Amino acid sequence: MTNKIKLEQLNPEKMSEIKVSFSVGISKINNADIIVIKFSGEYDSDDDAHYMYAKGQFGLMAYQPMGAILDFRDLEYYWGDKMDIVFSIGVGQYTDSDFPTALLIGDRCKKAIGTLVHDDPNSIELATDKEWIFETLEESWKYIEQKI
Repeated sequence: MTNKIKLEQLNPEKMSEIKVSFSVGISKINNADIIVIKFSGEYDSDDDAHYMYAKGQFGLMAYQPMGAILDFRDLEYYWGDKMDIVFSIGVGQYTDSDFPTALLIGDRCKKAIGTLVHDDPNSIELATDKEWIFETLEESWKYIEQKI
């Protein structure tokens, strides 16, 4: 008598409706590659956070930049505590020290990001009060250049 093993085919792209794209630029200060990982769509569940984290880590491993900007300007995010795992993309990536990462936010997520990073659902503090969160690409780029 033989037991048959039944496997189900998985497709990680069906895990989430979030779209992810990668762009790279070279720092004029230190000639280092900086990757911009752009997330767009509507954050709907904790599965989205896991998917975003996995895709972000994939981008770092595939392109091996010296710093990363997580671009949330086209992401609708209103709730979900698991989003904080996305902020850890790149931590411990190449060395024991933190990999330089900045978060770029827009109108569709900045209030919810603010309540998440200040650990208070009623917080009126701005997300950009944190040194690593910005509303412009230029500010986040400068931050990464300084950290590399």
